[in-house]
Amino acid sequence: MSDESPFYVYLLLRKPVSKLGISKRYEPKNILYVGKGKGYRWKAHFGDAPPTTNADDTDLIVVPGAKRTAIIKALGDDPTPELIEQHVLIVAGGMTENEAFRLEAIVLQLVGGLDVTENKVLGHFSGELLVPAAEARVFFGAEDLAVDTWKVRGTGPLQSDLLAKRPKGAVVFLVKGTARSLDERVWTGSERSDRLGQAVTKDDAGVPPIVRRGWDPRDPWTPDEAWTRARKYWSGSAASIELWQQLISQRGGYLALLVPDPRDGRSVVRDVWKLDPKGLWEDYPTFGNKFGFPSGDPVLDHPWLGKRLVESSTNQGVLRSPNAPAVTLWK
Repeated sequence: MSDESPFYVYLLLRKPVSKLGISKRYEPKNILYVGKGKGYRWKAHFGDAPPTTNADDTDLIVVPGAKRTAIIKALGDDPTPELIEQHVLIVAGGMTENEAFRLEAIVLQLVGGLDVTENKVLGHFSGELLVPAAEARVFFGAEDLAVDTWKVRGTGPLQSDLLAKRPKGAVVFLVKGTARSLDERVWTGSERSDRLGQAVTKDDAGVPPIVRRGWDPRDPWTPDEAWTRARKYWSGSAASIELWQQLISQRGGYLALLVPDPRDGRSVVRDVWKLDPKGLWEDYPTFGNKFGFPSGDPVLDHPWLGKRLVESSTNQGVLRSPNAPAVTLWK
């Protein structure tokens, strides 16, 4: 170890090295904990149990956590230094702290993660590791692309930026997928909506919801999951939607799904669909006046795919709020 690179990654084992062959040492079920540190950090686990007090605050008691309980089971209450060393493997050393963080995260994932070890979190930089190549291609080659975004103001479509300034191009609706899971309600369709015109009203069928999982670059959405996440439950006034319906019919329209880059959280375009100008929008009036975009086919060669969209006037990301779509144009 050097002063510039003093960190290492280590494993705590459930069974001692001396009783296991090399292949058995690394079996996931034998890995108690994956950690990083410097000096003799690995020794600290064997004398550490969090103290707390009982309800009336009179007697100090010790409540072992899951990791401490596993250590006691493996080594007993008072292990000798020699026995402790038999339960530790040094994975690699001579690293900076960030290098050690990354190695710790990838080792933890390779041995089975939090389901196998007593680690509490996946660790720093875990989001950028073991990403499927198709997703890595989207994120790690991402470049900024400046676009103009447009807003609908007031109560009527004639007060919109788009109609006032009349720029040219197809309409693109930008929506953001996040890591947060959402409830997928069960809906029934009824007559066409009077409120939104070219739309169908959706009523809650009263069936318990299922969970739509959030974005995880290591386990990306299927095409159906991405489309469902992108098209449903967005906020928008009836006047705005009436305008958007007109614009799609006149100019053509697209829906683009942006997801956070696992390295820095900036939004990257992952999917684009072409919207059907004759399709029915979904109207969820009892769900906080939400709506759903009409059906559309994926566009696999759209030039915005894999781009970080920024506003041309401010150079800031176009989706600072994940709760409503932004409207822009593809010229």
